[in-house]
Amino acid sequence: MTEDGTEIMDRYGDLKSFVTEWHRPIGPSDGNTETEIADTEARLGFRLPEALRELYALVGNAGDITRGHNRFVLLRDLKIEEDWLVIWEENQCVTVMAIHENNLTEENPPVHKLDGDLSGRGWESECLPLNNCVLDMLAYEVMMASEWLAVDVMMEGAIEIPDAEPFLRTKARATPYAVLNDSGYFYLDEVLLYSPGSLEEQIAAKTRDDLLAVMARYEGMCWSYTSLDD
Repeated sequence: MTEDGTEIMDRYGDLKSFVTEWHRPIGPSDGNTETEIADTEARLGFRLPEALRELYALVGNAGDITRGHNRFVLLRDLKIEEDWLVIWEENQCVTVMAIHENNLTEENPPVHKLDGDLSGRGWESECLPLNNCVLDMLAYEVMMASEWLAVDVMMEGAIEIPDAEPFLRTKARATPYAVLNDSGYFYLDEVLLYSPGSLEEQIAAKTRDDLLAVMARYEGMCWSYTSLDD
């Protein structure tokens, strides 16, 4: 709360809640300092949007949360490319998330998912305000950071059928986070399920026992990898 009694909105409350539940609490050392952010702004020649400043101050240094598989762009690597400020890159740069330079003066600007080749601009997805799409950017990093993981799950002997609903998704329930539900994340018993489409599904558990319980409950699944094998 400010000195005049105004409530300060925690625009990343969902991110903190999700990361704490499925990975670890976010601490002060996970973020960039104000000096680091200001130095980047001096290099770029403009002030970053407030929501982006807050995001770097929260998790800019947390590599396990932001860069385990895909990459949230480090402050030192921020730059304008083809009129876009890219803030996230898929691990092979097939897609990126970026803010158009015309929106950089907005407090919580829209973020677009784009073809990784910005010069070609092959396609562009619908956009969301930055604070609403952060979970979509970082949820997979949190999932892949799990010690208890099973990936590439498919029903034994299944044949991929167009538009068929993946098996585990039919057993799952929605998360409290709308953007994650839209992106293929669900809760399945005591684990986190990622089911983006087709017959491929992945799960992450908080404990070894939770992972074993789900594997036993859905014993007809064919697990191409589990962290139990490591």
